[in-house]
Amino acid sequence: SSGINAEYGSVTLAKEEALLVGGNPPYSKNSILNACQTLKEDAQVIRHEGYSAIDKADMIREQAYRVKDEAYEIRDDAYEIRESALEARSTLEGTLVETLELMKNQATVNNLYIQEVRTSLSSLMTRMDRLEQGQVDIQQGME
Repeated sequence: SSGINAEYGSVTLAKEEALLVGGNPPYSKNSILNACQTLKEDAQVIRHEGYSAIDKADMIREQAYRVKDEAYEIRDDAYEIRESALEARSTLEGTLVETLELMKNQATVNNLYIQEVRTSLSSLMTRMDRLEQGQVDIQQGME
């Protein structure tokens, strides 16, 4: 029954196509067969184009998945680089704080040293002044 309906449908389509191309009833068996063959070939071309479109869509989907995977890898690399940069920044900040603390301590030590040197020089100058005064006193006493 379905074979008859399919054949009847093809024959009906063939008759309609024959009318479209200017055929007039009664239809010859050859014109109907030619129209059926043409429809069959057109259907095969359409089926082939459909399969090609499906294959192309599959390729595009696969390419999209690859691009998505690459994007995730690049994002992961960017996160690792960012994390590394943050760690480096934190280390640098720590080093700078330690360096500034060391410089502050060294400045304090240097100031204390300079103060000691000044005190020593002041004491030395006082002793020199006394010696000079003693020498003057001795010279005046001899005169």
